[in-house]
Amino acid sequence: MKIIKCAEALRSNYIPNELLFRDDLIKKIQNKVSLGTGNLLLVGDTGIGKTISVKKALIPYDKKIIFVEINCSNDNSYISIAKRIIESIKKTNYSDTGKSRSQLAEELIKILKTKREKKIIIFFDEIDKLIDKERDHQEVLIPIIENTNSNIIFVSNKDQAFDKLDTRIKSRLQIQQEKVRRYNREEIYQILLDRSKKSFNDETYDLDVLNQIAEIYFHTTGDIRDALNVLFQIGELAEEKGERITIKLLDEAQKRANEKEFLDVYETLTDHQKVIILGVSKLSSEGLKGYVEVKSLYNFYEKTAKNHRNNGGRNIGDPVGFRQFESFLKKLILTGLIRIELRTLGKQGRQSLIFPTFDAKKVMDEYYN
Repeated sequence: MKIIKCAEALRSNYIPNELLFRDDLIKKIQNKVSLGTGNLLLVGDTGIGKTISVKKALIPYDKKIIFVEINCSNDNSYISIAKRIIESIKKTNYSDTGKSRSQLAEELIKILKTKREKKIIIFFDEIDKLIDKERDHQEVLIPIIENTNSNIIFVSNKDQAFDKLDTRIKSRLQIQQEKVRRYNREEIYQILLDRSKKSFNDETYDLDVLNQIAEIYFHTTGDIRDALNVLFQIGELAEEKGERITIKLLDEAQKRANEKEFLDVYETLTDHQKVIILGVSKLSSEGLKGYVEVKSLYNFYEKTAKNHRNNGGRNIGDPVGFRQFESFLKKLILTGLIRIELRTLGKQGRQSLIFPTFDAKKVMDEYYN
């Protein structure tokens, strides 16, 4: 039985001809761009259509603007963001090899000052990841404000995203903040139905499956991407089994979705970060504690990295010191694979504990044993 007719429409980054329930937001973004003045901050929970609304809103302006997209989860240093801006404007790769920071700054300012017919729109997604780094957000934003009349659009899932923003920058940006509401249960269902009509052949899926997925993710994450990921997985599962999409496939599809989410992030990690995730998986699984003390995790990381080198494994370099190890942990927290809490552990007193957000035991069983 042929189930899937258009897999692309099941992707969370797919931009449909009509973006359901975000018309008002799209119009507000377009008004800002049309006026050519002022900047916008969109705040709200993850997976509620903020980023896709920005991209949808800018489609009619495609030939009139230069769109610079910066995801601050990946690019949150002066050098990486400056390179991103230069490459987006020049539409060519930019090499900073052999160039000092001041030379990079000069080239950034020069390209921002260059007169051009097209308007520059700079989009900072997850801006809080940049602002949390006190120095870098000033070094990045000041040249943009002083050397171009670009519209700047910021997106964050934190209402207090700009609390740490330098007051001088905040006053010059003249930011209009727009709170984006979560999708309600019926809206999640309608989005799933719309994507199902585009993705699956007629009469190959039951509507109660869509209802159940909507129910689950409205009450849990509220993230439409999670719901779409499960819809994608259940479609593939039904295709493999040669049967219709029904409720009985839902549990297996959810397990697949969770595993894929972990693997997608895991594959982006450095070798040292992967060793840390190995430690989190192994140590949190022992005795079913569900967590690992930071110092114990560092000892595991240090020993494993040294053993990897000494036993003839692929060279991943020497283990770093504890302070740099802590910076690795901060980056892993941003990926969503781990979270950290301070707790009192009896006579040990207050301890920093690392909790995996993935199925640590399954990861150990399937990927490390």
